[in-house]
Amino acid sequence: MPFKRSIAYTSNWFHTLLLTTILAVLVVFILIFLQPFNTYAIEIPHKNIKVLGYGICIILPLLFVHIFEESWFKFTNQKWYLYQEIIVLFSGLLLISSASYFYNTIVINHLEIEPKNILKWSLIFGLPFAPIFILSGHICDLHSVKLLLNQFLLKINLKLL
Repeated sequence: MPFKRSIAYTSNWFHTLLLTTILAVLVVFILIFLQPFNTYAIEIPHKNIKVLGYGICIILPLLFVHIFEESWFKFTNQKWYLYQEIIVLFSGLLLISSASYFYNTIVINHLEIEPKNILKWSLIFGLPFAPIFILSGHICDLHSVKLLLNQFLLKINLKLL
């Protein structure tokens, strides 16, 4: 069963904080400089400073998820499986998207929270950032990337040096 395959796990808090910070900086950079979702057309006082808050909406949920991830890792005799990684990634993405919705609604737009809009927000604004979120932890592990690339190239009869 491919989901029961054991994979590498990073339990180091420093690495987790570093990866979440890199992810937060990348997303904030995209929001400030590339301005997706027509953010350039919206006039908000101190817009760029307020956009920095989305970084906190990334860092805090991921550190919160890491607490449960650590417990789960210890519970499974310090083995980490692909299905666990998928569940943790999905949970992290959901928490980041929810935190961003609350931040956008309360701080940026000064509106009332409507729970029915959280899913809509997640699909429209959270989903486009999902590939960045999913790949961020795996790009930093260059050894794993090289192994995956070698496996792929072997399937097509090529080999990476």
